[in-house]
Amino acid sequence: MRNKGLRKRFTLSLGLTVLISALLGLMLWQSLYLSAAAGWIPRVVLVFTLFLALLQCALDWRYGGALQQHSPSEKDGARRRRVLAALAWIGSLLACILLLGTIAGSVVFSFAWFRWQARERLAVSLLMAAGLGLVLWTAFAFLLGVSLFPGLFFEAVF
Repeated sequence: MRNKGLRKRFTLSLGLTVLISALLGLMLWQSLYLSAAAGWIPRVVLVFTLFLALLQCALDWRYGGALQQHSPSEKDGARRRRVLAALAWIGSLLACILLLGTIAGSVVFSFAWFRWQARERLAVSLLMAAGLGLVLWTAFAFLLGVSLFPGLFFEAVF
């Protein structure tokens, strides 16, 4: 009887929130190795985001996903596919950043997302990706002088 209650409480939403909380904790731990100047913004953002993610975990555990409102026509399989698609996009963002670096990976990912997920036109997708790259480079590399992660590909090539 107790196992059934645990299965009911452990929903897909809770699993996703636990995964995100674990990733936030890992990023917070990694930010401790940055210098004081480079690490204070990530630490502040990650502490507040981790707090909100843990709060969401507690709410998901307490109410078992009952707080989520779904349309009556939405099938459980369609919701699962949507969640899995979101996880795939998150994984592809992390893979792009890992392989290509923070700026180039974000640009490639945002182009792909705008083009294939948001179904924007090619010109709009290119402009949005280029704008993101320009903002990231201007803010971090040019104005703040912070060196961002170069990516495994560019680190090996250059």
